[in-house]
Amino acid sequence: MPYTRVAESVHNTLPADHDQQNKLEGHEIYESSRNKINWKFGGSKTAITVHERLRCRRGQKREVNMSEKRDNIRFNTLRNALYHSARNKTLLAYTRFSNFLIVALGTSAAANIFTSSYLTTQYIAAVLAFIGTANLVFDFGNRANTHQMLQRDYYKLLSRIEETIEPDEEMLASWQSELVKITAMEPPTLRAVDAKAYNDAIDGLGVFEPQERLHIPFWHRIAGQVNYFEGYEYKKISGIS
Repeated sequence: MPYTRVAESVHNTLPADHDQQNKLEGHEIYESSRNKINWKFGGSKTAITVHERLRCRRGQKREVNMSEKRDNIRFNTLRNALYHSARNKTLLAYTRFSNFLIVALGTSAAANIFTSSYLTTQYIAAVLAFIGTANLVFDFGNRANTHQMLQRDYYKLLSRIEETIEPDEEMLASWQSELVKITAMEPPTLRAVDAKAYNDAIDGLGVFEPQERLHIPFWHRIAGQVNYFEGYEYKKISGIS
């Protein structure tokens, strides 16, 4: 099953049979107009109408749905934050390594060492030009800052979600809206890195089963930071085994 970065529910629930439910509720409402149902509660008999039973049942369903929506928003927010954290670390490593090579190879001491061996100053100059051009074109530093900013925004949203245990529908809609707004500012997604963030979010929250994790091929783990793997469908472990 394909997955999205914003609104995926890890646990897919089957839709209820609305026609059957409507018939059942209509029958119960009709019967309640004729009499009331007596049943025991706490040792004493209490007359409870079917209308009240239906309201109680709907209230319980609403609480479950609200909890599931909150968990789904928490999951996607944490998942996106972990994705941008991984990208930020990788791009910072590229930036530091390229800057180190430029400074180290550009010193006179390094030039004297290499010129005394088989390498000449022309080769050193070519390597420096290649590294400097790559750093300028791919812009590792600014891209790392972009991912750091997005990571911070997602964690701010996650902190507001965590401090609210029982949100209402308006609050859930506000969180989902903000999640979409932050996602709209994202650069193109590296899907292998995102799949790993998906698995890390499942492990971190502890809400969903481990079988809901995605299977990531070995080659995708190696080349995931440079290849987008567009069109590939990452399957859940529960669907493979």
